[in-house]
Amino acid sequence: METKTIKEMLFNSGEITAVRTGIPPVDEAIKGFCRGELTTLVGSSGIGKSLFLENVLVNMAKSGEKVVYYDLENGVATTYKRLLKLWYGLDKDFFLNRENESKVDDLLSEMNKNLKVVFDQDLLIYGGSKYDGLVADIMTRFNGTDDPFLIGIDPLQALETKSVAGDLYNEQGKMVEALKNIALNFNTSIVLLHHLRKTDSTTGTFFTIDDIDNVPESVRKYRIPQEEDLKGSQKIFDFSINVIGITRAKAEDTKENRGQGVINFMKLRNQRDGKLVFMYFDEDTLKFNAPIKKSFTDPTDIFNGGL
Repeated sequence: METKTIKEMLFNSGEITAVRTGIPPVDEAIKGFCRGELTTLVGSSGIGKSLFLENVLVNMAKSGEKVVYYDLENGVATTYKRLLKLWYGLDKDFFLNRENESKVDDLLSEMNKNLKVVFDQDLLIYGGSKYDGLVADIMTRFNGTDDPFLIGIDPLQALETKSVAGDLYNEQGKMVEALKNIALNFNTSIVLLHHLRKTDSTTGTFFTIDDIDNVPESVRKYRIPQEEDLKGSQKIFDFSINVIGITRAKAEDTKENRGQGVINFMKLRNQRDGKLVFMYFDEDTLKFNAPIKKSFTDPTDIFNGGL
């Protein structure tokens, strides 16, 4: 470790300088993300983890911070449509009009000044596994002038090579520990997305069921992620400085109800917290905002007894 880095850690110890996420209820709860932290964001597939991260990346980049987004799952078209919509507030029909093609170069040029996007195929140039390519690419991002404040990795599953449970959990642990050390040694903030494989409940009480494949979609209810959902993947919880669970009332039939969401800060700056934060996802703008309903006292208030 360089002497300069050691001195920075010594004389800045105890001082938390956070950069706001741009999502009001989250910033009120945690003041934003900090350098030297690995944050793992967990939730079931399709619940909005990528969109949450993309909101954070765009908000930070627009405020002047350098950020890098490793999109290993969603693909070029989906990701750039989302990012451009979030950045510029584009109309939902913008990409249906071929006359707008000539505008995209200028839009991307402006956005890419602070927000870099790397896709899984971009990592193949380094050889080895995707994880090896990811680490190699991250190393190139730190040159002393454009060092990123925040690195988003979406998701951990895309980096896995093992299929046997025990081997897989050990591999996950090693990856997450290495990413934590990268965040510390390069004085950056990393947000890692992780799909929870079994996070449904058929009742208003938030318990995981074991046989979701044989439960009809019509009776599945989404639940708020808990530490117990990382059972077997406990090393992810242990090595992450922050662990955040996210869910939305995806099964509700109205747009307003579908947008209601909850974040569970299971671990915050190495302390088990358990704080719940309510927010609202606007399907039209793709933005996460303060909740529409202000008087929540319990998650069941917005999910009608269950998720």
